[in-house]
Amino acid sequence: MTYKTIRSPFLFWPTRGTRDSDTYQSARRIISDRHGEMPCLTPTDFDMIEFFKATPDAVLYYPVFSGVPGWWGELLGGSAQVCEKIVLTKDCSLMAIAKDQIIENKDQNKLFVAEIFPNPGFFKKVSNFGVSIADMLATESGTVLALFSGKNPGKFQNFIESSGNFYLGCVGGY
Repeated sequence: MTYKTIRSPFLFWPTRGTRDSDTYQSARRIISDRHGEMPCLTPTDFDMIEFFKATPDAVLYYPVFSGVPGWWGELLGGSAQVCEKIVLTKDCSLMAIAKDQIIENKDQNKLFVAEIFPNPGFFKKVSNFGVSIADMLATESGTVLALFSGKNPGKFQNFIESSGNFYLGCVGGY
C-alpha cells in the first residue's frame, strides 16, 4: 500500500494589520480543512526561492488581492509553481504554490509570463490565441512583463516569439 505524502502548509500574509480580517481567518480555515492542521505563517520579508530550498515538501498559500500587480514575479527563476487557485472573496484569491507541480490536467488554465513590447496590434492579436492577460508590470526599459492565462503553452510561445517578444516560461496553472 502506498501513502500520500502530507505536505506541510504555510501561509504568507502580506501585512500584520489584516490578520484580524475575515478573509485571513477564512484562508486559515480552508488550509486547515485541506491539510488537517493550521498553516505555519511565513515572515513578511521571506524569499520564495530560499523558502522552497529549505522546505521542498511545503505548500505555500499566497493571497492575491485585486489591484495588487506582480505577485507572480517571485516565481520567475525558481522551481515552484502555482498548482491551485482558491477564491476567498471577490477581491482576494489564494494561490497554492508547490515545488513539485501537481499532475497537470490538459484542460487546466496555465500561467505564462512574457516580456512584450507593447503596441495595440499585439493586444488585438493575443486574444485570438486563447489567452487572456491576467497582470502586467512596466519595466524601466519600456517593455512590459505580462502574466497570461491560457491552455496551450506551445501555441502561445510560438505566437510570442514570432511577434518579436520574449517568452519567459510557465509559472504554474490551476
